[in-house]
Amino acid sequence: DQVEDLQNKTFPRWMKLVVFALSLSYGIFMFAVLIVNAARFSQASTKCERQLEEIFKGCKLQVPFCGNMFEVSCDCAVLEMKDHNMTKLPKGISTLKSLQKVTIINGPLQSIPQEIENLNKLFIFNLKFNQLKEFNIDISQWENIITIKLAFNKIKFAHKSLWNNKNLINLEINSNEGFQIPKDTKDINLPHLQYFHAGNNSVDITPILSGAEQLPSIRQFFLNGNSISHFPESFVSLGKTVLYLGIARCKLLTLPSALSEFKLLKYIDARNNNISSIDILFNKNVDQYFDGNPVCDSMPSDRACETVCSTYCDERKSVKDGYCD
Repeated sequence: DQVEDLQNKTFPRWMKLVVFALSLSYGIFMFAVLIVNAARFSQASTKCERQLEEIFKGCKLQVPFCGNMFEVSCDCAVLEMKDHNMTKLPKGISTLKSLQKVTIINGPLQSIPQEIENLNKLFIFNLKFNQLKEFNIDISQWENIITIKLAFNKIKFAHKSLWNNKNLINLEINSNEGFQIPKDTKDINLPHLQYFHAGNNSVDITPILSGAEQLPSIRQFFLNGNSISHFPESFVSLGKTVLYLGIARCKLLTLPSALSEFKLLKYIDARNNNISSIDILFNKNVDQYFDGNPVCDSMPSDRACETVCSTYCDERKSVKDGYCD
């Protein structure tokens, strides 16, 4: 009772009524806003589909009131389109200022507008399995980007900013025959890149092997199906971070001695080269693949020389269904 009396003295009844009235008014106001915005949301969706046509139909997370709860806008945070029939993206995609994830895969897409350079909230950008011939997009403003997937296109050229990004963690550019790597190692600086797949591009991949100065965080490094003219001396510095290394079908005659310093290595795929001897003693826990090399003629029963289900499979695990697992 004493506590109650003290509370009533410091917070009298009239103040309680004022707080109650204000809270009730705010609740009614927000409920009214919710009802009005729900009606406007439906109208906005129809309007946006007319303006942006097919592209807006792929919006999985609409944010029409992002930034202003009283103004409806055609905006989207997650865009996903699979098995599409577009040959080019409409410029209107750049009006979706809140885009964080873009997935447009399995289609005839040949070009993308320069205007997407302004989508500075992007985290994930996936355009795999299309028909793109270049990626001439300056991603300097993509300050939040962590994943870019451009695999299985026809890209031969990429904007220089792709090779200089402080936030990029995952980069897939594999299966783009002729996709050029910058020849000058000074043009490569990806400090946070952990996963890099440039397999099956049939180019000289040597410049990307220059070491930790360019790729200080690299963990998974897949370069299969390219040419490696030599391993630079600085290649040894990658041994501090690399866990998985793919150098199959790279026209190698021997393995670089620097691999003996790759103490963290868990996996190496060097299949289908012309390696006649292996002088490196790998840790027994390293998953090794050397099938398709002359060295396997002298050790055919070695697990490392077992045939994998396909040249393009990454590992021997299989459920015998004809597919890589």
